[in-house]
Amino acid sequence: MSEWDPWVEWNGGECPVDPRTVVDVQYDDMETEVAIAGTLAWGHKGVARNNLPRIVRYTVISECKDSKTPTARDETGVFEQKTVEQLPKKAAETQVGGDHYKKLAIQPIEYCHKNGLGPCESFVVKYVTRYKDKNGKEDLLKAIHCIELLIEMEYGE
Repeated sequence: MSEWDPWVEWNGGECPVDPRTVVDVQYDDMETEVAIAGTLAWGHKGVARNNLPRIVRYTVISECKDSKTPTARDETGVFEQKTVEQLPKKAAETQVGGDHYKKLAIQPIEYCHKNGLGPCESFVVKYVTRYKDKNGKEDLLKAIHCIELLIEMEYGE
């Protein structure tokens, strides 16, 4: 049997620990980082995105024991304490003006980015996805207009 290893191999998915937990992560480029678990991008599912390094293993440094979480070290190396509500949210967890995207399984911007769609195609996805919850027929007409623009730009028609 090998020595005890505090590192846990990681292949992506939901954050494996309480988001307030302090963890040390190692990326596929061999760099390491000490951070609050809830501020990291855990969900790579084994695929690198935008040439960004992905987490390949982690170890817990400090588990959350109350409603506060350590978020940043001061000059002495001590973690500052903040409540979960004070932690910064990721852009994909917020929406300005309504909730018509937040209730979806995948937001249109994520779908378009992961599939390499250009602006016209992305606008079509956006308008068609939200039309029932936002602007109705107007959004469908905007989608049609974007398709017409795309045809003109791609085929000169």
